[in-house]
Amino acid sequence: MFHGVCDEAGIRRQLTAPYSPQQNGVMEMKNRTVMEMARALLKSMKIPGRFWVEAVRHSVYLLNRLPTKAMGDRTPYEAWNGRKPHLGHLRIFGCKGHVRPRVTHLKNLMIEVCQWFYFDIKEGNKAHRMFNPQSNKIMVSRDVVFEETEIWSWDAAKVQDFSEIVEGERSILSSCHCN
Repeated sequence: MFHGVCDEAGIRRQLTAPYSPQQNGVMEMKNRTVMEMARALLKSMKIPGRFWVEAVRHSVYLLNRLPTKAMGDRTPYEAWNGRKPHLGHLRIFGCKGHVRPRVTHLKNLMIEVCQWFYFDIKEGNKAHRMFNPQSNKIMVSRDVVFEETEIWSWDAAKVQDFSEIVEGERSILSSCHCN
């Protein structure tokens, strides 16, 4: 099926042998770039290595929005969508963010604000993916005030195994679980 689509579009496919990435030098170099960028993101904010998936996700998001020499100083995003990307929503990976939960029965002065950590943007949404170290979950919120200059001590936090972190990414925060 996919072979037929490629034939119709005039795309000539060249496949590599299984488990031999060295046959595709361009992809090998891009993979190395993504992994080095992810390591730099983790180290710059002293984030534990178990969050490497989030760092890789954020690295790819950034690389798709940065100009490349191979594309004539255009971004991959620009080539795909036909317009320049907006970058005003980006924050420093792993920075602190104070999230205000969306609870309807509380008055403005009574709302408890939670300290969470920015991992990236929810694709196709104008909200931030934030990590809550108390509940060990990633939630999505647009009501965040960021502290991009402070580094949090991840060693002091009791963060459980990352395999339990991602929770379906609900866009409405019903409970904060702050201590």
